Amino acid sequence: MRTIGGFWDRHFLAYEMVTAIVVTFGVAIYVFVFAESTFAESSIFANRATVYRVAATVGAALLGFTGTIVAVIYGLIDAERLKHLRRSAQNATLWRVFFSAMRCLGLLVVVSFAGLITDHEGEPIMPLVIVFLYASLLALFRVARSVWLLQRIIEIMALPSLSDRP
Repeated sequence: MRTIGGFWDRHFLAYEMVTAIVVTFGVAIYVFVFAESTFAESSIFANRATVYRVAATVGAALLGFTGTIVAVIYGLIDAERLKHLRRSAQNATLWRVFFSAMRCLGLLVVVSFAGLITDHEGEPIMPLVIVFLYASLLALFRVARSVWLLQRIIEIMALPSLSDRP
């Protein structure tokens, strides 16, 4: 019998992407349709340049960090403790998660730079704000998933080896 958890386990990247889309459109509908115009002006439009700048910086730093993680894991994948992971079907999932995180962080950096260049104080570009929110949420989900995966790999590497056991 298939369970919802099993389906989620196989399609978690797609679910995270759909969740980011749903939340983005939910926030956009709330802000642009239901909220007062002063709320949108004060919370979103007043600090766009700063938010774009910080997102570009943090996104680029996390992209470099994720690239470093990929390089380290690639170097360790032949280790004895990771042999079961290397031989399993989850090996492909491991790389898919990290490369997806890198693509999403790259998207966040590009959208942030586009916002810095084109989205000026007097003339907000609403579609860019929405795309920025989506890229931010998706990058957040992917980074959280990558950190979770890195934690699991570290736990495997920290296990005592069979030769160390009494």
